[in-house]
Amino acid sequence: MKRVATPAVLLGLCTALVLSATPTLRAETPNPAPQESLEKQIETLRGAFCEALQSRDWKMLELAAAGFMAAGLKGKDLELEMLHAERDAALGVGGGGMNAFGGGYVSRPQVITWGLTCRAKAGDASALETLRQLGKMDPQTIKAPDQKIWREDPATAKAAQKAYQEYLGAIEDRNQALLCLAMLKEPGVLPRALECLTAKVEKQQNAVYYMGGFGGGSNALVEATVAADPQEGLKKLVEILNQEGEAVSFETKVTILQGLFALSGKNQVWGIAQPAFTIDTDIGALLPKDTAAQLVKPYTVLLKSWKPKEGAAFDNSMNSLVSLAYYLPKDAVDADLLAALEAIKGKIAGDPNAQYFKQVIDQALAQHKPKTAEVNKSGAAKPPKAPEDF
Repeated sequence: MKRVATPAVLLGLCTALVLSATPTLRAETPNPAPQESLEKQIETLRGAFCEALQSRDWKMLELAAAGFMAAGLKGKDLELEMLHAERDAALGVGGGGMNAFGGGYVSRPQVITWGLTCRAKAGDASALETLRQLGKMDPQTIKAPDQKIWREDPATAKAAQKAYQEYLGAIEDRNQALLCLAMLKEPGVLPRALECLTAKVEKQQNAVYYMGGFGGGSNALVEATVAADPQEGLKKLVEILNQEGEAVSFETKVTILQGLFALSGKNQVWGIAQPAFTIDTDIGALLPKDTAAQLVKPYTVLLKSWKPKEGAAFDNSMNSLVSLAYYLPKDAVDADLLAALEAIKGKIAGDPNAQYFKQVIDQALAQHKPKTAEVNKSGAAKPPKAPEDF
């Protein structure tokens, strides 16, 4: 898809070009158009970076960084502009971009890592080193406080909950940093992203892998793996999906599958159209066009490997997996997959929400089963019922 520059992009790019133009070139230009003040141009660049954060537009980030560098902003001056843009993005003002959820919401990990990236591309070497250090982090696992602690010692439970939230935030800081480093073509990102993605975690920590997707099921570690090396990254992820046993958890495999579907453009949030120019679409464009078709076999393998858990037969991961059936390419779906999906209904008889999930599965099956004419006992096609009134 051809990228169409928004006014903010054009202004940011023009600013970068104007600021970097030589005096000789300007002198040879007859009757040059009046230029805005440097302060006004920098304000435009600040708005462009704010929009990059809000819409997750990597190209916009690069344009803003080029403009800041051309303006000669360094040290405290550059930091002031960065902080101003980050504040506006976090508050949902300025820039004008909107993410998949439609509210201009920007997560703290994205503000931190994209801010460091923009500083690095604008010439701040220390920002790049900080980004590298974030990518190397392996925070010590902290568990969420259980209900018993909340009942017996609320103050201790509150402190434990805060520590747990900080732990989740640190994990996502690392994941987003690896995504930025992959986009910057830093070496070593592919094995590091795979290491973090497949690391064993406590059962309650599985939600970590669903953080930072910003809609559509996308995942920073899956994105980093593909961005670092599209061909090898996709190959490694599919190999993980096809692995037998529990070396990689079922929940993590569902996350990988969900992330790849999101990058392939086959999955959307609640049916909402996604922004055209985001880092997701940029990375997705690196994948083969038949990526979604390549995922049909791993999808079938995952369906067959699922075992219901006592007391919660149909968990969140399985719910996500079944929902992905809506987005499978119709020309790639085979009888083996449909049979595996049908078999799930027999495994959830004891689930209190079995009827609802059976309906979800039936709807997904209806998307792919061939339409056949209703036949009567003689085998001939049954004619449609005649209207009662003429």
